[in-house]
Amino acid sequence: MENVTLVGCWAHARRGFTDVLKSLPTNSIKLVAATEGLNFCNQLFSIERKLKELDPEERYEQRLKQSKPVLDVFLSWLKIHEQKVLQKAAWVKQSHTV
Repeated sequence: MENVTLVGCWAHARRGFTDVLKSLPTNSIKLVAATEGLNFCNQLFSIERKLKELDPEERYEQRLKQSKPVLDVFLSWLKIHEQKVLQKAAWVKQSHTV
């Protein structure tokens, strides 16, 4: 298909945020960032649950209308936070490169 970007599995992306949340102390500033990332994923999951009964064409249109704005903001958020990732965690950046 033209103009299609492979994004991978949202469940795996979401799990990364939940794993971080489980490993951080409750007073960590990183807790806020991980919670924000998890919230983006949860928004996308919520949209998908609402769209699951639609036919493929209508689901596509609704994804453009509902999911794309969330994804656009999420991508901007990820780019900001990418600069804050520790160098020793470079595998994270590499594993998420499309």
